[in-house]
Amino acid sequence: MSIVRRSLRAIHFGAGRLRSACALAWYRAIYEGLVVGRDVTLGRGATLRVVKGGRMVIGEGSRIEATCDLVSYGLLEIGPRAFVGRGSIIVATDRISIGADALIAAYATIRDHDHSVGARQSREDLTMGPVIIGDNVWVGTKASILKGVRIGSNAVIGAHALVNKDVAAGAVVGGIPARELGKSR
Repeated sequence: MSIVRRSLRAIHFGAGRLRSACALAWYRAIYEGLVVGRDVTLGRGATLRVVKGGRMVIGEGSRIEATCDLVSYGLLEIGPRAFVGRGSIIVATDRISIGADALIAAYATIRDHDHSVGARQSREDLTMGPVIIGDNVWVGTKASILKGVRIGSNAVIGAHALVNKDVAAGAVVGGIPARELGKSR
């Protein structure tokens, strides 16, 4: 049985670290723009897609939980020891950078682009802006981070927040749209 076939089988039927290691080996073999550090864990059903010309860098010791969808048409950087929770969606058309020790809770959405109103969904109709998330940032469950946002280190984004403006370092924000609620400790 070939290594690719064994890896595909492991992705669908395996468990634990062995499945994770096989899946990552398979992804590296098919995506030349994928760079994965040591001890990265990939959960069951998580998908990584690097479109031709794109680049995805996942730092060492990071954990990508089950059913996450990470897509890179541009540059997607995830720092060392970061955590991306179950079912989260991160799509980089231009650039998304997530700092070291960041915690992205379950079902969060981070996108660096959007479509014009009434536009058909094609890459030509996109408006883009890089999303930069600092070190040790905590993004709550089901939060959405939109294009062009910078989030400073040690910030906390509340659950269900819609972040469409920059967030200062150490700030705690929440709501739709997100506004500052206080400072983190």
